[in-house]
Amino acid sequence: MLKDGTRPSSTTFVAVLSAGAHPGWIEEGRVFFDEMSKSYGVTPRAEHLSCMVHLLGRAGHVPEACDLVRAASHIEPDAATWGALLSSCKRRHGYAELADVVAGKMLELDPCHRGAYVQLSSMYASENRWREVVEGDPKGRGVRNRPGWSWVELDGTLHEFLAGVNWHPSMREIYGALTTCSRSPHTCMYPFSMQP
Repeated sequence: MLKDGTRPSSTTFVAVLSAGAHPGWIEEGRVFFDEMSKSYGVTPRAEHLSCMVHLLGRAGHVPEACDLVRAASHIEPDAATWGALLSSCKRRHGYAELADVVAGKMLELDPCHRGAYVQLSSMYASENRWREVVEGDPKGRGVRNRPGWSWVELDGTLHEFLAGVNWHPSMREIYGALTTCSRSPHTCMYPFSMQP
């Protein structure tokens, strides 16, 4: 990209920082985050901070991720940033108190963010803090899950599925086919096309 004279944009840096989280390219992420404004004139925003927090937290560098959020005083952390830090706390034991604070920040921005409640509850359960699991139940706070919908077109007919609802007229046959496929996947392979 640089060789052909194209300057990286804000979106380029989001993509690069996001891509670095999975293979654990911590040092490379630090360099890109530091250089984006110095060398390329791209001012870091909340989405870049969120990517760096995710990159660091995923690699177990929770204190550094937390320090980065504090140090980046020119960037207002958004729910995604707090969510990345909360997820990092959940991955590593010993960060329950920090997770409580982070979840509070996240819920200040979006009181109905179910993800904060789910992550906290999961972390409390893994630490046998059952009272907090019950007290953190979001149902009493008016937070609801939005059910997932799926649609499949088969032979020109559109079939709808709602998560947790078994009202499709062919549900018994569908579950039978899925059971067969899960036990013996090679019997369910068929050529298909991805044409719209």
